[in-house]
Parts: sequence; structure tokens; C-alpha cells
Amino acid sequence: MALAIISVVLVFGILGVFVGINRGNDLAATASVTLSTGTSQVFDAPEGAAGIDDLDQHVESQIEVLASLEVARRAASILAEGAYSPTPEEIQDSTAIARLPGGAEIEVTYTAEQAADAIAGANAVVEGYQELMRQRWNDQYATAIASVNAGIQAAEADSRRVVEEARTTPGEQETNISAEIDAIIAELKTIDEAILAGASDETLQTLDMRTTVLQTELDALETLFAEQLEVSEVSAAAARLDAALFREATLRARLIELEVDSRVDGDGVAFSTPAQAAAATTAGPVLAGIAGLVLGAFVGLGALYWVQRRKSRIKSPADAGRVLGYPLLSIVDPRQVGPTEDADRYMTFDLLGEIRSRALWREPQVFGLVGADDASRRSTSMRLAWACADDGIKVLLVDGDLESTADRDGLATTRGLADFVANEVSLASIIEERRTPKGKEFHALGHGRKHLVDALRVQDLRRALDLVKNSYDAVIVDISLASLHRFSDDDVSAFSFVVVVEHESEVDPVKRLLRTFEETEVEPVGFLYAYDGVHDAPADSRSGESSSLRS
Repeated sequence: MALAIISVVLVFGILGVFVGINRGNDLAATASVTLSTGTSQVFDAPEGAAGIDDLDQHVESQIEVLASLEVARRAASILAEGAYSPTPEEIQDSTAIARLPGGAEIEVTYTAEQAADAIAGANAVVEGYQELMRQRWNDQYATAIASVNAGIQAAEADSRRVVEEARTTPGEQETNISAEIDAIIAELKTIDEAILAGASDETLQTLDMRTTVLQTELDALETLFAEQLEVSEVSAAAARLDAALFREATLRARLIELEVDSRVDGDGVAFSTPAQAAAATTAGPVLAGIAGLVLGAFVGLGALYWVQRRKSRIKSPADAGRVLGYPLLSIVDPRQVGPTEDADRYMTFDLLGEIRSRALWREPQVFGLVGADDASRRSTSMRLAWACADDGIKVLLVDGDLESTADRDGLATTRGLADFVANEVSLASIIEERRTPKGKEFHALGHGRKHLVDALRVQDLRRALDLVKNSYDAVIVDISLASLHRFSDDDVSAFSFVVVVEHESEVDPVKRLLRTFEETEVEPVGFLYAYDGVHDAPADSRSGESSSLRS
């Protein structure tokens, strides 16, 4: 192995010298782009062009876009109009992307034999990037607006259906706030029509401010509605109608927000500075050779480290069983599907059969899924809920993570357990309806987005589960390893713990997980083995918009 590392180092050193000899006399020109970081949140999806919370992450992602082949193709198309017309691959080879320290400015350095070509190349890369960003910006708005419009149509249909069903009980299908919600919806429709008719920028600002006021009024009415539900002052028909009206009003306010923001010309770039001059590069053969030797050393050592890591990985359910000492309950493998099967999910039915058997005997059970890899555990929890729902089992999926994390994989909700613990909402109002890829219904209970998530205790989770578990055949609780340390002996006895082990996971984290079980006196009933491809599936399987159970 040592000989292989030495060979890699020498090869990279020789390549470095060769590159230095051939490129040492080239000229380089530098242009730059400064990313826009003050744009308001307009997209729910994390890949949206605005609303970036982590500047460093955003800048790094845009560096990757600037260096992509797609930007290089656009730059090649721009340069094709002049005398210098390199291929996209040549543009990529000639371009270096770097972030200036401490800010949102990215430098694009382009190297060529002629100064004019270097200047043109740098400016073409920046222009191609802005073209791509502008296209993505417009596409995201169009997609978001179309999605919200579809949600509005569904909400209107729900309202009509509730009213039609309630005709046999006149007067019980409306509450004292139904008319107020209708008035807000009517005004939102009027604002939307004014925007679509081409309101001026000044009028647009006024309409946007009025929409904000209406949204505040709507939030107040929703709080009042939740209070009425708490004391059972609302009939079932009226509750369903108001829930549909609230959903329609919220979506219409969201639509106006998107339409207003879509009028703003933006592409995520605050401004760009074009290249105007080129200078000789300083990378000679000696410097390039040293860089090659250093790179070769890193590559060789990295290869050695990778080989060692590969030797200590779990490569089969049998390996996992030997490490854990628990029985295998099920295998999750999205790859094992035929051309006519559901490509989103595949699961052996061992654990599913156990859940179905308990459901037939009306023995609700709470399964706590724990794993060393958070992403694999969360995705597996969602897939198990899908499998139960598709099999006709009434199931509730609960976010049992008591730690605050940036992404809860689809279980994050505007209101959740934190609001319930704070006595702000009823538990029924924060349990959401979701759909499997096959369209079957299951329920989910998230945490909410309030800071109170850091103060949640196991007792709060237990209290919520005690209130709802008898309403379901099975309750699946997604529990992080960090949260497991908070469980007491009494808490442990309330769960049937299941370990999630990912294929090709390292042995050491799984052994640490095993030690944690021993420290907390947890005795899992078995483990699920998740093969590669689990992370490719969306963790939030919503069919259309999810809705809270408000009645």
C-alpha cells in the first residue's frame, strides 16, 4: 500500500510539472458576481432562489452552479458569436471559481492564451450564470403559482362538498366566523384580480400591505376557531366548512405574495463586475510540481483511509444481526421493484405482519424507531407508515426528536407539539392528513416551528401519545439517538423500540448505538435493514396539500 501511495504522489508531481510548463505563460482575467442575500422568503422548497438562512451554504452551492457544464454551455453559446469560440468542456477547464473571504462575492477567473479571449471568457461565464439563474427564478415562480392555484381549486371544492352534505341540517354548517372568512376570501380575490390586471408598482405595494393585514385578521380568526373547537361549540359540518375556508384564504394570501414577488425582476444576483483586463498567470512548472506532489499525497492517503473504512462496514442484514444481536424484522430496499410495481417503496412484510396481527386484536402499539443515521431512520419511518397505510392499517407517524434541527424531512409543521404543550392549540388540530404514493391516507404529528421545541420533554411526548394511541392501530415514533438519552425507565417501557441500520453503514456508530441502548436499559424488539436508495425518496409524501384534523 505504501508503494501505491508513493506512485500516486510521483504521478501527480510529474503531471503538475507538465501543466506548469504548458500553462505557465497564459493570461487570466477576473470577473465577479455578488449574490443577493436580502430577498424575502418566496419559496417553500429549500432549493428556492431566495430566503437563504445559511450564507456560507448558499455561496458554496452557487460556486458549484458557476462551475457546472450547464453554465459552460451558455457561455459557449455567447462566445460563439465572436472569433473566440471554445467548447463547453474547454470553458470548464479554463475557469476557476473562488469566493472572496467573508462575504457573498464570487470571483470567476478565466485563463486563455490571448488577453481578449481571457476577458471575453470570464464575462461570458458570468453572463451565462445570470441567464441560468433568471430562467430558474422564473420557472420556480411559475411552478409555485400553479401549485397554489391547484390547492385553491381543491379547497373550493371541499367547501362546496361540505355545504352540499350539510343541507339536511340547515344552520349547522356555518359558525359565527364563517361570514368573516368569506369576506376575507372575497377581498383577496379582488386583490388578486387587480394584480393580474397589471397594477402599477405603487398600487402593487398598497395591495401587498392590505394582504398582510388580511392575513393577520385570518390568523386571529383561526385562533378563535381553535378555541371554539376546544370547548366543542362547533358542529362537525361547521368545523369542516371553516377548515376548508381557512385553507382557501391562506392559499389565496400565499398566491398574492407570489404574484407580487414575481413582478420583481431578480435572479439572485445583486450585481456583477465584468473583467476589463488580463494578467499573466504565476503558476510555473516548479510551483505546479509542488502542488501536484501535495495533491498526490492527499489522494494516496485518502485512498488508504477509504480502504480501511471499507473494511469496517455493515454489508448485509446478517452482518447487522451479528453486531446487534437482535432479530431482523424487515428489509427496506427501494431497488427491488419490477417494472409494474410501485417504484417508490419496497418492504418485506415481517414487521408489517406483526402490526397487522396486533391491529386485528385491537392492541395498539407504539413503535420507536432509532438509528445511528438520522436521514436513513427518518426515511425508513416514513416508508413504514406508507406500508401500513397501503395495507389498510390506521397509522400515526410522530416526530419524536426532542432536539431542534433545521430539517425534519416533511414532519415540520407551522403548528405542532410545541404549541400543544404551550396550551395554544388542541392536539386534534395539529394532527395532519398525509397520503402515500398510492394515495392511501395516514396521519402525521410534527413539532411546530417554535423555539419551544428545545424545551420539550419525553413526558410531553408521552402525554400526547397517551391521548391518541388508542385511536390508531399503530403509532410510529421517529426518535433521534440524542433524544433517547432523555428517556427514563418508565418512558422506555411505553415503547417497542426498533433499530434502523443502513446498508454500508460503519460498524463503530452502530456499536455506539448498542452501548446507548445498554446505558438507557432499552431492549429493542429487532432491527430494520435499509438498503441504498432509501434517501432518494422524498421523506414527505404529500398528495396535494396536507390538512389539519380540526374536528
